[in-house]
Amino acid sequence: MRGVKGLCQFRLSLVLWLIWGCAAAGGSVRNEQLARDKHQLGVSYLNAGALSLAQKELLEALELAPKDPLIHVAIGRNYFAQKRHTLALDSYSKALVLDPKLSIARFYLGTLYLDMKRWDDAIRELRSITNDPTFESLQYVHNNIGLAHLEKGEYPQAIREFKKAIDYQSDFAEVHHNLGLVYFRLGNREMAIEEYREALRLYPQFARARLDLAVAYAEIGDKEQATRELTRVIELSPQSALADLSQRYLESLRQTGRIPSRSLFVP
Repeated sequence: MRGVKGLCQFRLSLVLWLIWGCAAAGGSVRNEQLARDKHQLGVSYLNAGALSLAQKELLEALELAPKDPLIHVAIGRNYFAQKRHTLALDSYSKALVLDPKLSIARFYLGTLYLDMKRWDDAIRELRSITNDPTFESLQYVHNNIGLAHLEKGEYPQAIREFKKAIDYQSDFAEVHHNLGLVYFRLGNREMAIEEYREALRLYPQFARARLDLAVAYAEIGDKEQATRELTRVIELSPQSALADLSQRYLESLRQTGRIPSRSLFVP
C-alpha cells in the first residue's frame, strides 16, 4: 500500500509541476507580448512627440523585459528628445552591453555624441556601422559623420561623407544644404549657392537653406536675390529665430549693403 501511495504522490507532484511549468511559461509568453505591445505604443507616442506618455509605456515595457536592448534604445531616444543627455547615454550603453552588434543603438549613440559636441566620439560610433549591410539608413550615418568633420574644420572629410550620403539618397535635401555649408566655409560661394538651391528644389519650405542662400547671394553682391530669399524665410517661419535673424539681415542690407558674418548654427 505504501508503494501505491508513494506512486500516487509522485504522480500528483508531477502533474502539479507540469501545471506550474505551463502556467509559468504561459505567463512568460504573455509578459513578452505585453512588453512588445508597450514598446510599440511607447515608440508611437515618442514619434508623435508625446514624451511623457512614451516614457510611461517604455518604462513599463522595461519592467516586463529588462534584457530587451531595443526597449533601452527607445528609452534613450525619449531621454534624448528631452535633452537629458546623461540618461540617454546610460540607456544606449545598456543596450550595447546587451547586444554589442546592435547598429541602431550605435547610430543613436553617435547622434547623441554629435548633439553633445563630442565630435570624435560621434565619428567613432557612427563609423563602426558604415559597413553593416543590414543597416538601412546609411545616408543618415554619413550625413552625421560629415557634420562632425565639418564642426572640426575637416572640410575634405566632410565633403566626402556628405557625397557618400548623397550616393545613398540623392534627394536628401539636408545633405545638399550641409554640403553647401562646407563650400561656403571654404570660400566657394558659387558651389555653396548651387547646393543650397538644390536643397530648396528638393524641399522648398527649407527655411534654413533659404537663409544660408541669402547670405551667399549677399556675399557675391546680389542684394536683390538676397533680399528675396530673406523675405521668403520670414514668410515661411514668421514666429521663429530664423525670421528674427532674417529681419536683422534685411535691415543690415538696406543700411550697409552687406550681411554681417554669422556662425554655422542659428541659436
